Order: sequence, then C-alpha cells, then structure tokens
Amino acid sequence: MKAATAKMRRVEWNCNRYLRVERTVMKFQDTYFSREDRYSIGVESTSGRYYASIPVSNGILDYEEYYELTPDQYHQFLNDRGAAIDFVEACRRHEHDDLLLQQPGSNRGTSA
Repeated sequence: MKAATAKMRRVEWNCNRYLRVERTVMKFQDTYFSREDRYSIGVESTSGRYYASIPVSNGILDYEEYYELTPDQYHQFLNDRGAAIDFVEACRRHEHDDLLLQQPGSNRGTSA
C-alpha cells in the first residue's frame, strides 16, 4: 500500500505577539485501495485517525482529499464495499466537507 505525506499548519500567537507556525507532518498509510472505484481507506499514522481519500484534479495538479472516518466507519467500509462507495460518492459531491483532514486551497479541484 502507498504512504503519502502532507503538511498542516497551526498558527498561534505567543505572549510576545510574534507569529509562530508549527508544522505537523501527516503520514497517510492506505490499508485498502480500489482502482476501479477510485478511493482508498487507511490510517494517518501520526494521529491514528482513520480516513477515506479520493483523487482530485484542479487542472494544474492531481492530489488527494482526505476525509476523516470514525473507527466504526473504517471497519464497516473495509467489509462493505457498497457502503464505502456511497460515502466516497457523497465526498465527491462535497457533502462531507466538514470531515476534510486538510482544508483545500482557493483553487480546489474536482473529483478526477
């Protein structure tokens, strides 16, 4: 399975009013991948959070969007392909944007 790494930024003000940016590396480890249905399921190894990801393209580059799953969803989707497909199709329609592990930029892509 593939592993992907992404960076998130957390911005905080310290007591001297200097901006401090902390970078947290996120490492995505796929445990299941469907080439036919174009999605993967896995675990983000830094935090232990579960995710489903879908390929996205914005015309300039191709990337993946990662949606957080509950442990129950993760195990269900590993055993029930239909439920997983229903979830990722809803993600493609932007119905689960509240579950994105990383917020997209201003030039957000569309499902590839």
